[in-house]
Amino acid sequence: MTQSPALSAQAKANIALAERFLALLAASEMEQVSAMFAADAVLQFPFRPPGANDDVRGGAAIAEYFQATTGYKKPESFPIKEVYPGLDPDVVFVEFEGNLVNTLTGERTGRVIGLGMRATVRLLEATPVTGGLIFELLSIEG
Repeated sequence: MTQSPALSAQAKANIALAERFLALLAASEMEQVSAMFAADAVLQFPFRPPGANDDVRGGAAIAEYFQATTGYKKPESFPIKEVYPGLDPDVVFVEFEGNLVNTLTGERTGRVIGLGMRATVRLLEATPVTGGLIFELLSIEG
């Protein structure tokens, strides 16, 4: 991470706040992450993939957004790549990288399996009308 040495004390405090946010996010502390946002906050996704949310508006909606990720996204780290000073000396833009694993969580067992992990299963039931399949998990590699 690089940052300009001419940052104001407020800009440095804002960077520290971003670092705390990213550390809490990586630790899956979603309640603490959500508590960091004001009631009128806007969470924007400027580098989002096609089809993803443009933004999430309001503290309650942001809390709901982060809580909804629990159970199918396993955060690993969110390193800061770059800090860009704004025109206002107290404003900075923090670019970070999100490293996470999308997961599946067993409804009955609570067992978490990362997508891309090799799993051995046995078909227990198939319902052709609805397209539903029920598998028994036999083993997981990795």
